Order: sequence, then C-alpha cells, then structure tokens
Amino acid sequence: MNMEDARINTTEEWKYMQQVCEQLCFGIYELRCLADNGEQVLRYFIVIKDENGLIWKWTRLAQYADTRTGVVSSITRSNYKKLRYVTQMLNYFFCGPDTPHRIHRFSQITYEKITDYFEHYAKIPSERTGRYRTQLQVSECILTCTQFVDNLLKDGIKLAVKKKELWKKEEKLERQGGQIRSFQKKVATIPNFHVTCFSEEKQPIFRDIPNKVLQRMFQLAFRYMPYLVMPMALGAFAGLRPGECCQVQQEFVGGFQCQYVAGRLHAVTFDLTRNRQLRSDGVSTKSIEWYRKQN
Repeated sequence: MNMEDARINTTEEWKYMQQVCEQLCFGIYELRCLADNGEQVLRYFIVIKDENGLIWKWTRLAQYADTRTGVVSSITRSNYKKLRYVTQMLNYFFCGPDTPHRIHRFSQITYEKITDYFEHYAKIPSERTGRYRTQLQVSECILTCTQFVDNLLKDGIKLAVKKKELWKKEEKLERQGGQIRSFQKKVATIPNFHVTCFSEEKQPIFRDIPNKVLQRMFQLAFRYMPYLVMPMALGAFAGLRPGECCQVQQEFVGGFQCQYVAGRLHAVTFDLTRNRQLRSDGVSTKSIEWYRKQN
C-alpha cells in the first residue's frame, strides 16, 4: 500500500466518523441503587449516545442541571424532569439540523439562541404526546434551562451570554395570612425571557366507571386474581397511582394506620413517604409521584 492509498483510507474514515457524529445525540442514563434502609435511589447522567442507544461518552452536565439551594436534600430526590428539559435544549443546539441555531461549542450559546429555543419549545408539539405544551411545562422548561446556563457560567465555562441577561427583578404582592389579611411587596428574581405559547387544550379524561362494571371487575378479581383486589381498591377509592399502590405495605410495618372512633373505623392514613425497592431482581414497580401521607 502506498501513501496515496493510505490518504484515501484516512479520508474515508474521517467521512465515516462525520456520519457517525451526525447520528449522536444527548440522552439520559438511569442508574438504580438500593440504600441501606431499603429505599430505591435513582441517579441520572447526561450521556452522548447513538441512534441504537450505545453510549459514546459520559458527561458531567447533569451536575449543572441541579437547582437545589438548601443544605440538606433527600437521598431519593429525583431530577429526571430537569435533565429531560436540559437534554432537549442541548439536542436542539448541538444535534439538530444544519440551521442558524446549530452550534458546535458552548461558547456559541447566545441570549438570542436561547430565546429562539424557548419559542420553538412552546410552539412545537411534543414528540411523546403529540400535543402542545402547557404554560406550566413551558415555564418549568425556561426556569430549568436558565438555571442550567447560569450554573455553567458560575463554573467558569465561557458562553456568549452574560448572567445579567438571564435574570430580571420583578416586584410582586404576596398575600399574608392571619385574621387581618394584608399584602407584602417582595422582589423576585425570574428568567428574563418572554415566550408566547398556544392556549391549553383541555382534553376530556374518562374517569367514571359504571357501578355495575366496577362490581363485575371486583368479582372477577376475587375469583381469579385475589392479589389485585387491594391495589384495585386503592386506585378506585383512595386515588393512588399504580406505582403508589405497590408501595403500600401492611399495617404492622407501618404501611398504613387505621383510626377508630367508638370502636368504628373512622379514617385510614397511607404512608407514601418512602420509595422502596420491592423486587429482588431490581425491576422497577414505578415510583411515588410525590411523597406524602394520604388519608
């Protein structure tokens, strides 16, 4: 093989690598752990992967998506939703089509590009649901991504946007409780972006099941699958989600408490303050939506 052939092979390899890089995108890797007290701990990382899900590179970007301000936080605290907002923005900037918003390094991120992304996020239907995002979802995305960019600046990463461009001061009246209701003026720091989005489309949700159908379902469950009766009852009468029904343990281990008045059952309180690992093979049974004690 002569040097000219070697150059051709090197060029072909370079073109191949360019094609592979065009197929890479940012994604989220989930790691499941088990704490000493039996709680399930989820940790998420932002990675670079290909279209087949193969991880090419691990990153430290997940640490910049953390917006907690307190000193102490729960070990089971999940930031998956925030990482999803951040990865969508990163894919828009780095992995999207060759358009004016496409960048190749963080130093090319400008205030205008961030604003364009928020407008894009608000006016493009979700790939997962096919519906437009609500105002609450757009607001959460703006706050999370703004804090992410701010954390990059705090760590000394050079960007083409300044911190004073990201935030603004806004005065608001906060209602004070008590016998005499009053209002107190406070100054809040909010993202310095104004985005318009489509009006929320209220989709009717079918919730009501006829009593005859519900009774028939319980009859079949008692006959063929008795272990489903309790989760079905919790979902139908206590409003628990499927993953939360699995987290309710028996009374003698503190899963729920019964209150009796004059020998009659008065109230039942379910303990949904811990997300336990229930299966020994590590398969998830879904998690608690928000930790609480529910009556």
